[in-house]
Amino acid sequence: MRKSPDGTAFRVLSDVLDRKHVVLLSQEIFEEYDDVLHRKKFGFDEEIIKFLLDWFKVNAVWIETKRSDIPMRDEKDRVFFDVAKCCRARLLTGNSRHYPVDELVTELWELK
Repeated sequence: MRKSPDGTAFRVLSDVLDRKHVVLLSQEIFEEYDDVLHRKKFGFDEEIIKFLLDWFKVNAVWIETKRSDIPMRDEKDRVFFDVAKCCRARLLTGNSRHYPVDELVTELWELK
């Protein structure tokens, strides 16, 4: 399944690469991105994956945070929430139901 270059996720990624947004990463988040980008269902070319991961390694702000005890629907999502809360940063997601109700959690479709 290919996503449209006119879609919100593509636009946000383009803005990230143009440095309009700051990317906050932890090692755990980086490993999750690596895993997701390699999933066959997305069909991303290995050169694109390598470019993105290398870009993140160099350009992201790397964060270490303590694990929160806030109830989560999916424990894999906790690290994203914890990094956002630690830095008071917006957490962009395609599914806000995975996170507690919080002013920092923003659905991709809410972006204008």
